[in-house]
Amino acid sequence: MEKDPLISIVLPVYNGEQYIKQSIESCLNQTYKNIELIIVNDCSIDSTLSIIEAYIAIDKRVKVINNLINKKLPASLNIGHDQAKGTYITWTSDDNFYDLSAIQIMLDAINKEKVDIVYANYNMINKNQNTIIRLLDYYNLIRLNCIGACFLYDYKVYENSKKYNEALFLVEDYDFWLQCLKKYKFYHIDKVLYHYRIHDASLTNSIKKDSERNKLFVKNIEVSYNFFFSNFNLETDYCAEIFTRLHVAPYSLKSVKEILDLNRIVTTCSEDLNFSQKNKRSLLLEISQIQLRLLRSINKKVDFYNCLEFLKMNYSLLSYRDFKIWVKLCFRLK
Repeated sequence: MEKDPLISIVLPVYNGEQYIKQSIESCLNQTYKNIELIIVNDCSIDSTLSIIEAYIAIDKRVKVINNLINKKLPASLNIGHDQAKGTYITWTSDDNFYDLSAIQIMLDAINKEKVDIVYANYNMINKNQNTIIRLLDYYNLIRLNCIGACFLYDYKVYENSKKYNEALFLVEDYDFWLQCLKKYKFYHIDKVLYHYRIHDASLTNSIKKDSERNKLFVKNIEVSYNFFFSNFNLETDYCAEIFTRLHVAPYSLKSVKEILDLNRIVTTCSEDLNFSQKNKRSLLLEISQIQLRLLRSINKKVDFYNCLEFLKMNYSLLSYRDFKIWVKLCFRLK
């Protein structure tokens, strides 16, 4: 094991003049010093490039790649990763920044836990309000992106993957983590190591505000799920459609069959992915609680046999209170 392995940080940017100085300095001022910062400038037309060049002049760890045409985020990520020389790698955004000990803490966790990928909680900055985002354990990736924005992984994870899918703009990171779920070990660091800024021009905000981007986001989530579920003995299109709705609009699930099928799909995936019994049980508990909320929301469509099926699937996971509620509902519907 290398004592101080090189760590590559990829920073894709397009017109990031407002915040990029803070982002760059949070990388260069890390307590862990053996890093290279690879900035992929995706045809910025503001002062981004001149800001980058000022840092190149004073710190040899900074490199810049200037795209000749605007390639968007997934392609820029692949360009930066392909040029990286580090044993470990991560990427960040021009409007976000690290705690100064973030890289050291994540590297220590990879070595201590003997895993391939680590990720940490973050602080979300929305105007003047800060919100701590405590992320879920990695096995929840089946239903949502719980990795967040602060992570570090062995370079082999990228090298042996299909890379960031350049056709899946807006969900390229989630698609990448779903790929990784089949092959690699994850570990959640329950500490805040990163600061994620929400603002009018951020990608996160654009998905909410721009109807065309929102449609593209939903479409690409479903494509990603299609890739993922094709690895299991399941009805790929059906599972992808259900989990897309679970991901983006859970209460759009109105069919009792679809809601009850969540348990079957998750059980199959967690077994094929060799989740531990503890993790499998925790994931099924999460799903049972989702099923409960969804079934309650369409209560008039639930019949006696649906209730029995739900209880049969989840009786060992439900709290005593929830179990009583559903037993009473069974009798009421009989």
